[in-house]
Amino acid sequence: MNESAALTLAKAIAAVRNGTPANPVLSSPLTPAQSGSALRLKQALGLSVAAEAALAVEQAEAVVRELFEDGTEAATLIGQAPSPQVFERVASHWFDPQESSDETEIAAGYWLADAFLRGIETEEAQHLTRFLAGASPRTHRHAVVSARRYPTGGISEKQALLLPPLMRALAADFHWCSPFLVAPRLAHTGGTRDKLSVIPGFEVSSVSELPHWDGRDKPVRYFAADAQLCPRDAMMYRIRGETGTVADTGLMAASIMSKQITLPADVIILDILHGPTAFLHTAPEAAAFGTLCEDIGRSNGITIVAQLRQSASLLGRSVGASTEVVEIAELLRGGAPDEAGQLELSTALGFLHTFAHQLKLDPNAVTQRAKQAIASGEAFQAMVTLWADHGAENTFLRAFARDPRQAILGDLPQATLRAERSGNLTWDAIALADVANNQVNVRLEPSPGVRVVAGGGIELLCRDGAQVQQGDALAVIYGQAAGVAVGALGGAATIG
Repeated sequence: MNESAALTLAKAIAAVRNGTPANPVLSSPLTPAQSGSALRLKQALGLSVAAEAALAVEQAEAVVRELFEDGTEAATLIGQAPSPQVFERVASHWFDPQESSDETEIAAGYWLADAFLRGIETEEAQHLTRFLAGASPRTHRHAVVSARRYPTGGISEKQALLLPPLMRALAADFHWCSPFLVAPRLAHTGGTRDKLSVIPGFEVSSVSELPHWDGRDKPVRYFAADAQLCPRDAMMYRIRGETGTVADTGLMAASIMSKQITLPADVIILDILHGPTAFLHTAPEAAAFGTLCEDIGRSNGITIVAQLRQSASLLGRSVGASTEVVEIAELLRGGAPDEAGQLELSTALGFLHTFAHQLKLDPNAVTQRAKQAIASGEAFQAMVTLWADHGAENTFLRAFARDPRQAILGDLPQATLRAERSGNLTWDAIALADVANNQVNVRLEPSPGVRVVAGGGIELLCRDGAQVQQGDALAVIYGQAAGVAVGALGGAATIG
């Protein structure tokens, strides 16, 4: 299977940092930021580059040689934690969307690879948080208490689709609001903003709308974690995703906390996923990360509640923008959930329980009310209303209310992956996500009224560990690239 350049870089940089050097060959075309990162990896571990990648790295080398020349302030940023003042002077224009160029992105990719290799420690993470947050926090007050949950990232993470409708369904009873923050994809994971873009007419709210929102009218809003919120973080976030420099706890904490500081809420649950399909692999690592974020929040007057959650494989039974939207809609519509769906519902109820506790409400009353909303169909109707609040087309919403699957997936081409032999099935979840997010849900050039990613996704028909027979249907791919992607998807399935 052909991996994306971002995934190849991520695997290479993680291998050298973990002391298990690998030497993959990078040959595909690279963005300027990827060429800077690849150059640093070539220097550090002898990363092999060929074809178009070799040409891009050669061009990056000329830029880096000049910029990071011995004796310059930029040179002091490499191999060690820089002083905040020097970093501000040197790196501020690397992460300024208004000053972006091939040269600044090469420099940013080079520095991020170097920082990832050495690791961002606690004090530097504190400084980097303030660097990314930039201007002073927004202090807009709502008429009711505010709460939100924010994830650290995981494959097929669906709570940002499931929890907001539940919170909206309960808002009148418990007098709360939720300024949900949604971001685009990061590396091989799918971003909630990308998923929401497959809903015709849906527009994520801009933070410029905050002064006009009191939290009572339309009590749950999806706000874009973009350049209007934190310009520097938006830039670094994108480049980290491109260059595979995601899974460093310091970089992750600074990025996540800069957004929470810039748009505060009364209580923020930090949903920390850990396991083989998450950026944080072990429970101790996740716990330390949570403590770091709580400390950063406390020093900036923000209440952060860190909650750990295991992510051993796919979360749910689908991966990809359109299929994940359908999966959650069917759960909220009251369809009999399978084991994976039941786990997602239980997770959402757990978050509501924590919100209630932190806001001094009755946690049992809140969770029981949520169960009633799901059983009655009220939660599904809240999803439709929430989407209408964000401008979703009325014709689509009527069709969606009748049949979510047909409305979202009905017009998309599809292809089925079948078992080539009989035996025990094992899915490579990261490879699945790479296919979904870099081949099926490819980025489009966004413009008003146009989706951010191509529609589609992957639904698993057989789970990990299933016994399959030759010819059995293993998964269905939806989207314009379904016919091509089904071949790549075969590389994510092992039958032994």
